[in-house]
Amino acid sequence: MLRLLQGLILAGTDTTTVTMTWALSLLLNNREALKKAQQELDLQIGRDRLVMESDVKNLLYLQAVIKETMRLYPAAPLSLPHESLEDCTLAGYHIPMGTRLLVNLSKIHRDPQIGDGSSQSIRPTSVTISFLPSVGSWAMRRAPDPWQLPMKWARLRSLMLG
Repeated sequence: MLRLLQGLILAGTDTTTVTMTWALSLLLNNREALKKAQQELDLQIGRDRLVMESDVKNLLYLQAVIKETMRLYPAAPLSLPHESLEDCTLAGYHIPMGTRLLVNLSKIHRDPQIGDGSSQSIRPTSVTISFLPSVGSWAMRRAPDPWQLPMKWARLRSLMLG
């Protein structure tokens, strides 16, 4: 039990540490983005106090920086396992019903056909989250089982095997 708890704590802190390290690296390599983030912090928070959790809702540019960082360098590049609900063919591969699937999130986030995934640098002003589906689309519908993945979703060209 102790090892399980240690693993959960380390996994949670490691992903946060990695994401923050990438965010700092991206900001240090993009002076304009760093300047905008600093200006937002100065305007919303000032220099006399620390950022509080309640401040985050007002830090829109900083939120975009974090989202863009997670798009470029996700802490978990593969999704949790899902199960196909029906037989289908994807990129010429037959996928039988009941197959366990792992979606390559890193590939999706960088796919220019889904969003502006061609960028390797941070561009927080472009974070419209265009790669996320709109309300009412396939991703907003829930599968009967959280491990199952509707094949209409899996048929997107670059989700897997790429």
